[in-house]
Amino acid sequence: MEDYLNHHLRIAGLDHSVFSEQSITAIHQGSGGLFRKANHLARGALIAAASEKCPKSVPSMSDWLLPN
Repeated sequence: MEDYLNHHLRIAGLDHSVFSEQSITAIHQGSGGLFRKANHLARGALIAAASEKCPKSVPSMSDWLLPN
């Protein structure tokens, strides 16, 4: 899943990952390994990170994806 997400980030013009290992695991688990669902979760995490004005990464995305 990490390679898949990084590939799409490169297509978007980024030369580095913005997702922590914990975030990638959360996307993988939340999507059940389905790429379409992973895209949706990753996009939502990026939007949430932007609204929180996270400077470089999405460190606590699992808080947004997984219920407590």
